[in-house]
Amino acid sequence: MTFTGTATPGRRDGGPVGAQRIVFADGDPLAAELLAGELGQRLESLGSFEFHSQAPTSNEEFIDRIKDADGILLGWHLPLEVLRSAPKLKVVSFTGTGAANFVDLGVASERGIAVTNTPGYADQTVAEHALALTLATIKQLHTDRAVREGKWETATTSRDLADVTVGVVGLGGIGRRFVELLLALGIRVQCWNRDRPGAPNAPRGAIAVPLEELMATSDVVSLHLGLNEQTRGMIGSDLLQCMRPSSALVNTARAELIERAALLDALDSGRIASAALDVFHEEPLAADDPLLQHANVLVTPHIGSLTKGATRRVLEIAVENIEAFFDGVPRNLVS
Repeated sequence: MTFTGTATPGRRDGGPVGAQRIVFADGDPLAAELLAGELGQRLESLGSFEFHSQAPTSNEEFIDRIKDADGILLGWHLPLEVLRSAPKLKVVSFTGTGAANFVDLGVASERGIAVTNTPGYADQTVAEHALALTLATIKQLHTDRAVREGKWETATTSRDLADVTVGVVGLGGIGRRFVELLLALGIRVQCWNRDRPGAPNAPRGAIAVPLEELMATSDVVSLHLGLNEQTRGMIGSDLLQCMRPSSALVNTARAELIERAALLDALDSGRIASAALDVFHEEPLAADDPLLQHANVLVTPHIGSLTKGATRRVLEIAVENIEAFFDGVPRNLVS
């Protein structure tokens, strides 16, 4: 399904602008619902707005959708071939934070295309999902699988929250909010921040420790780092070897922070007790993926930020980024 809208070109302050063609080429039904009202009208007021509620099935279809676009909202990956085949494109408004992982920023810069992102839109939402996964590991909710298989195993290592230490790796917006939620539940929290290892910005009540110490002394380790060349694969065999055999690893950030082979080895060998994951190196996760062979691995299908409230917030910021760019005051630029 697609819908298009046109309106007399104009600025929100009443001043004249050229007609801009805005396209959301890879939307979804929830985005369609949220953009059908005032947000979509704001994009239409720039000239015209076209929305597609399904991702393109090929690069050719993607190119056809945005070939005449001045600006696009981007839900997911923008293939390099598509980026190079949009001669009028001036701005890409990415609906997320990790734009560099989905858009070639170097090529965009070479072609004079601005790329923006939407910081902070899901801090609370993802922190809540990380909390849910953390509590699930502490309370051994993976035993649901055994019960469904007819096994009533009451010997458990479930623990009281007051007896648990959670290590938080990364103190961006999500990490900080996650720490606050943990502290509110009476959980002991220790943290490490890559840019400022002493974690001077840690919420009051959290303890800053070196990364190796955090890995070695936490019952649950939760990752909250952005992905870049410095963090890619940083959780490898060396750090996993530091963890307790009774500990769990939670990841709602980026799968590539962890060396996949090292994680599988840690689970296979009993080096760590369990994992709870919302992100994966290949998505969707294959039905025969080795991770699924572990009864003590909890998985969710990359839904940590997929609430209606977070989707509304990300679209509001993405629309504001488009408006600001064509008003001559770009914001949230990453390229």
